[in-house]
Amino acid sequence: MPLLGVPESVIMSASARWLVSIAIAISVIVVASVVAEMALDHGETEFGPGTPEATVQAYFRAIQQRDTETAIAQFTTDLQERCSTEDLRLSYQYLSDFSARIRDTPVRGEVTQIDMGIAINGGGSPFGGGYDVDQLISLEQEDGEWRISESPWPSDCP
Repeated sequence: MPLLGVPESVIMSASARWLVSIAIAISVIVVASVVAEMALDHGETEFGPGTPEATVQAYFRAIQQRDTETAIAQFTTDLQERCSTEDLRLSYQYLSDFSARIRDTPVRGEVTQIDMGIAINGGGSPFGGGYDVDQLISLEQEDGEWRISESPWPSDCP
């Protein structure tokens, strides 16, 4: 018997289409979340202790965690005297999210410069606003350990 004058075969095909649409939408969401998880779970390289890369990695991890003391500990004594924890804290107070990548590390004796690529998130803006920073981070040997010798991003020390 037709419901409200609409043949039963039309009603069933409309509900079947609705169910298929829901199933497709759920499948797309599941696939998108799996792809996003795979893209985010690329793993971070762990650099060996005592290397220039490990020093830079410790610095950027500390910046991400807002751990100013650990970040400054990666600096040479001279840079620590010129850059206070307050200077560093003010440098990153509005920083939202970033990722850093080491591109090259030419070691020349007791001095090296690490070529970095830093991608800064747009702060959650729906219109983007992110940007990239190219940075050469200078390091020197001090007491047998690699230490950052010039004010690196995002610090603004004299």
